[in-house]
Amino acid sequence: MKTKTVFLLAPLLACPLAAQDNATSQLMTYGTTAGGTVDVFLSGVTPDSTTYILADTGLDLNNNTFLQTNFGTGDSQDTLSITGGPTFAAILSGTSTPSGTFPLNGLSLPGTLPHGFEVFWQGFTQHPTPGVDFFQDFSNYRRQVIHDGVQWQDTATLPSVAVANLAWAVKETGLNGRATKVFVCGGGPALLTEDTVPYPTSVTTWEYDVATEEHRAMDDMLESRAFHTVTRLNDGRLLVCGGVTGPFGGPPPAQYFTKVLNSAEIWQEGVGFSSVGPMNGYRAGHTATLIESGPNAGMVLIAGGVEGDVNHELFGVDEILSTGVNSTELFDPATGNFIAGPNLPEPKAGARALWLQNDTLAVIGGVTWRQIGPFKLPDFSDMATFLDPNTMVFGNTRNLLAKRALFGMVELPNGNLVLAGGAGGDILNIGPIADAELFALAGQQFISLPPMPGAVAFNGIAATPTSQVVVAGGAGGTIFDPVPVKSVYQLDALGTAWTTLADLPVEQGGGVTELLEDGNLLVSCGETGVADTATNSTVKLPVQ
Repeated sequence: MKTKTVFLLAPLLACPLAAQDNATSQLMTYGTTAGGTVDVFLSGVTPDSTTYILADTGLDLNNNTFLQTNFGTGDSQDTLSITGGPTFAAILSGTSTPSGTFPLNGLSLPGTLPHGFEVFWQGFTQHPTPGVDFFQDFSNYRRQVIHDGVQWQDTATLPSVAVANLAWAVKETGLNGRATKVFVCGGGPALLTEDTVPYPTSVTTWEYDVATEEHRAMDDMLESRAFHTVTRLNDGRLLVCGGVTGPFGGPPPAQYFTKVLNSAEIWQEGVGFSSVGPMNGYRAGHTATLIESGPNAGMVLIAGGVEGDVNHELFGVDEILSTGVNSTELFDPATGNFIAGPNLPEPKAGARALWLQNDTLAVIGGVTWRQIGPFKLPDFSDMATFLDPNTMVFGNTRNLLAKRALFGMVELPNGNLVLAGGAGGDILNIGPIADAELFALAGQQFISLPPMPGAVAFNGIAATPTSQVVVAGGAGGTIFDPVPVKSVYQLDALGTAWTTLADLPVEQGGGVTELLEDGNLLVSCGETGVADTATNSTVKLPVQ
């Protein structure tokens, strides 16, 4: 039974026992609209225990000692991260379930709460034994921000750097299988390199915590990089591979360039980064996907990418268009080594890859090239190829309806894929496209969708639990001169029409786009409207 109640606990004598660690349970809220409802879910608590969830309008990161002071527990860990005491804005109590959870559903949010109003939540359990064991299972604090459902809203803090062409991975997930923590690493000042402008790459990494809406600095990478990948392994470690590092060369009239990397490193909680590899090939703009079934389950397939010129250097777009590779390799987390994988049917860079619900790995689109005599003719790919994890052979190729690279691709709840935007056309007519299409998993075919209201490449994309698709930001202009945009489009669940949502506060292309556990869409960093300049703008919008 869960009730809204008052705090009627009697003071107890202190007992000198060992203190528990704070923040050992997890609390998340769902719902942010004034006048609507909010669900609160507390997990990781002692089963069948008296449980409290407190809410108030302030945060006290210096540790609120209300429990210690008023109930004499003698435990220095009995601290709250929210303000309040002896009264709180809300006090809810009941008994945790046998599985150690405490759900509260359909709580009313006052209709008078303004957009941007903050509510802070925290939970814990009470136990029969007096002393240090009286209060246990303290949760993280949860920052809930009231939203009008229309405007983009800033997160509580911003990343410490402004970068584009970064890499990110979902580090932890919640009850709904969506991100509760997002790991972000590296990046550069713009979407593409130019030989007239230096391209400094970053070693910086950080974590975005959905519960607190804050960014936490993490360990620096061993090597600065952009146009790279990061993949979460089954044991929670994070594999960072390849990319470019810079700047090198210059100043004018000498040309600037970056170097394509064959290095890789792994991040581990409490340890930081350590080197692995190197990879068998030099790669940037590749894909790196966890294999989820078959004899190589748990390994990562790294596929395609550009290798640069003979010295593995990139001066600009020309090398990106003509130095793609068709090789792949497997990373084995057990040994830390890379081994050769099956070749792709064609060279690919700027492709997209996903593990599908039918237990195959799809690698789709990208920048490719064809050999015409002694010449390489760059082109955009319309090929989708699928890896069988049991035979480790690519096959079952299908043709997209539109050639595309550097596009958005997302999986719907039913296993189908939506592809939207990207750079496309042919070598004589290169530019962003508005075309969208659906890959039907059951029929193994591509089906046309309505075009987006605007043509974009480098766009972010996400799918909601109700099968709506949101495309955020990206860049118009040309492939040689991308122009970041603010536009946000949403495709209805039937795939019949796009609508235009509120613009992002600033132009953003080539940053993070991730649907979060609480139903907000996160858009962070990317190149912005000032040429060769990135932003650290980080905003969210409810899209459920």
